[in-house]
Amino acid sequence: ADTKTRLYRFDSLKNKIKNPVTFLDDFDVKDMVTAADTSQDGKMLAVLTYKMIWLFLKPANSDNYLKGKHYSMPIKAKQCEGICFSRNKLLITNEQGEMFYISINKLINNN
Repeated sequence: ADTKTRLYRFDSLKNKIKNPVTFLDDFDVKDMVTAADTSQDGKMLAVLTYKMIWLFLKPANSDNYLKGKHYSMPIKAKQCEGICFSRNKLLITNEQGEMFYISINKLINNN
């Protein structure tokens, strides 16, 4: 609907019941969000748009990644629709079936 990404938290994950979410925050990523993923250790959130990769570091005492330190990197990789963490890299896929790796260190050092 706009260029903001919105972050919600599940307050519980119980089976076979409705699990409401709590709105935490929003952040203007200046484009439509197409995918997101958290690192296995829960310390990072990656957000993908058609033109940028955003990386948010989780603050020490909060679930609100969007308030933590963040990094971004422009990309030109056609219509990107998927992102996930793969060790110390981000794996990005596009609608054309291509796959790309971006080093997390490269993304952080790009800023």
